[in-house]
Amino acid sequence: MSGPEQPSQGTPRALLALALFLGGWWLVALRMEPAPARASNAPANEFSSQRALERWRALPGTALPHPVGSPAHEELRVGIVEALRALGCEPQVQETVVSQPGKLGLVRNVLARIPGKVHEGAVLLAAHYDSVPAGPGAGDDGAGAASVLEIARALKSGPPLERDVILLIDDAEELGLLGAHAFCEQHEWARDVALCVNLEARGSSGPCFLFETSQENAALLTLAARVLAQPSAWSASYEVYKRMPNDTDLTVFKQQGWQGYNLAFLRDLRHYHTPCDDAAHLSPESVQQMGTNALALVRGMANDLLDPQAHGRAVYADFLGLVLLHWNQRSNLPIALGLALAIAFALWTRRRDRGWRLLPVLTCAGTALGGLLLAAGVAAGLQALALAGGSSDWPHAAEPVWMRVALLAGAVAAWFALASAPWNLRATLEERWAGTAVFLALFAIGLALGLPAASYLAILPLVLTLMGFSMHEIARERKPRGKPWMLAAPAFVMSAGVSGPLLVALEWVFEFRVSAALGLLAGLVFLPLWIMAAEAPRSARAIALAALVLAIACVFGARRSPAWTEDHPAPLTLQHYQESSGGEARWILESFESELPRALAADFTRTELGPLGPARAERSLFTRPAPRLEVAHPQFESQAGSAAGTAQIALASPADARRMILILPEGWTPRALECEGRSTTVLPGRNALELTGFGRRSLRLLCERPARPDREENLQLFEFVECDKSAAREWIDKRPREFVPISLGDLSIVRSTRNP
Repeated sequence: MSGPEQPSQGTPRALLALALFLGGWWLVALRMEPAPARASNAPANEFSSQRALERWRALPGTALPHPVGSPAHEELRVGIVEALRALGCEPQVQETVVSQPGKLGLVRNVLARIPGKVHEGAVLLAAHYDSVPAGPGAGDDGAGAASVLEIARALKSGPPLERDVILLIDDAEELGLLGAHAFCEQHEWARDVALCVNLEARGSSGPCFLFETSQENAALLTLAARVLAQPSAWSASYEVYKRMPNDTDLTVFKQQGWQGYNLAFLRDLRHYHTPCDDAAHLSPESVQQMGTNALALVRGMANDLLDPQAHGRAVYADFLGLVLLHWNQRSNLPIALGLALAIAFALWTRRRDRGWRLLPVLTCAGTALGGLLLAAGVAAGLQALALAGGSSDWPHAAEPVWMRVALLAGAVAAWFALASAPWNLRATLEERWAGTAVFLALFAIGLALGLPAASYLAILPLVLTLMGFSMHEIARERKPRGKPWMLAAPAFVMSAGVSGPLLVALEWVFEFRVSAALGLLAGLVFLPLWIMAAEAPRSARAIALAALVLAIACVFGARRSPAWTEDHPAPLTLQHYQESSGGEARWILESFESELPRALAADFTRTELGPLGPARAERSLFTRPAPRLEVAHPQFESQAGSAAGTAQIALASPADARRMILILPEGWTPRALECEGRSTTVLPGRNALELTGFGRRSLRLLCERPARPDREENLQLFEFVECDKSAAREWIDKRPREFVPISLGDLSIVRSTRNP
């Protein structure tokens, strides 16, 4: 039995391992970039992001924030209707009041139908056209709505479809998915839908991910693997997404039992729901991948290409955007066990030839596990060092390259340090391979049992591990030592190809708040290559030390880098608050930071209470006195109802408030809302009722009330209107350019109270 090679022989392999690591990251980054945008002269039946964006930007209102009820929102809806009509569709507007627990909204969905040979089992293509008040929503969801229009043109330019395609450009998604609820619950076309594709964005660039599907998705993934030219999809992404406090219209569609896909791009998170979500920052390449993939999926479903024999839930992952690998989740455990048996058989055959010893193999399996944990621990330590003494949970996202390099260098340091550990030096190259394969087999079985959607992270590298061993054994027939690099390199290619993209996407979504998870994934990418790094312990120690020094240096580079920039800003929203009945008014700043920027810090003091009560989680409030602003007072009255134990509340907003929140006394229960002669049942919720999209319309709310309340409480009505920029000019000018309003934007809030 041969021992470890001499350093003169092993050093090139250690350096090759490092080169493969760096090359793997370069390849992952290269393959994750979306394909180039197609020009406006692309074939008529294909998707062109240039055509899509030119058509969208020509519509009125797209360059401005267009929240529900704003003038830009009204103009845009009219423009969408005209655009569909120009494409040869027959659009219609669904105007209705929709009720959800604690919410009532007047929504106006735009719909059109491209007829196929069969009307039942139609395919729904959806995006929303409302934006948040803070920004024009070029990505969220202008890119999706523009793609719907371009896909409609491409579908009508191609051959007839087998099934109808329904286009839904819905309203009030940002207010709680109200437009999707309105379509599903009230529109007659909803009865025809069986399949759907939803388009979204949580950033302004990057690859367009297929990040969510319906539960029973085996047929959907079979189709996606068949028709997508550049797939970006992993089943583990949904495990991450469903643990986030986010929903999209697909959430509503899935509740109807429809099968479908959710597509979105998510790089440049700091642009999301801010003024930076504009045309200048939107990537045409991202829109191209979104539109191309959505068109292929819609065409495939509308032409009955779904496999009727495919059932159950799929595990899936794309390999460098080249191919979408998938299998049924029910096969997870048998696959993992089968691979484990194959590993056992390979080890048994080599054991007969005295190719390995049991104790070193088990030690190396422990090293494989320890390396992942060490990489995660190093990453967590680097994050703690970056944040030490700071006031934010992550203030260095503006220049993320520092921490990216630090975390990758930390993973290199962890693996090369372990590779040079004395207990690993006593193992042969084949024993290190065997230990790593044993760990991967156990890891695959564990994931198959505990987190099946992520099992591909171990199963696919394990397949390539066996392939590498087979190639090595074939090479041994000609050369006794075989080809040692074959024991690691093939598995690295697969590990980098399937773990690397998930690592990149997690950083885009969470920045570096989950550095331990990022370090674990970085360690998983590099796992197979420590086998070769251990061939040269002196070189491995030197590389480990150099990588650790680089990681620490990059952390200090991150600490010295700007916390925020104009292209990667931090949220800081200005609010003006006053009582309609008089009294003092206040300016309020809402920040995700614990401290204000220097330009504003001396003018505001910290407070724990805002207009609606305590500060929301992870947000800080600061306040100062403000002048009262001239606003139109609401029409807000309460009187006893016609039946005992009931009350009627009449309200209207002459100020044209886009959003109102009515706080009812304890024990009051809203039952119905009357608006312009129509009555809508109010679903049970809290004692706070949010009203959106009604503008100046007169409303009457019918409530049940206790005959003898435990305590007397007033009715409270909060109106939210756009902040008067001339009145707020001093603070808007003082707000640094690297701080921007987010979501609801700069607001004026007026509270009115009435005795019930």
